[in-house]
Amino acid sequence: MLDGQPLQHGTIRFYSESSPSISGTIIKEGAYKLPETGGLLPGLYKVAISSSEASGKIADPDAVMAAGITDSSSKDQVPSRYNSKTELSYEVTSSKNNTANFDLNSNK
Repeated sequence: MLDGQPLQHGTIRFYSESSPSISGTIIKEGAYKLPETGGLLPGLYKVAISSSEASGKIADPDAVMAAGITDSSSKDQVPSRYNSKTELSYEVTSSKNNTANFDLNSNK
């Protein structure tokens, strides 16, 4: 969610804080799903969410985290504190019911 509305398109990436593991997927109409098989291992992850405002193109999430940049052809509608300078984290447990929802605010 961004400002109380489902994020229509974008990417979400989970960066393990204890290993070089990265996993992610596409956000469509406010929803995303990582596969259960081969998904995230239990542990703490930094989370980066991006969404291109103008063209609908998805910014490269690896570039966002590595260099703090977004797709140069359009502006990321998600503030940098949720991607290149992410404040988001999520702990995956060994439970099969891991649900990570994020309510983002573009004004803070």
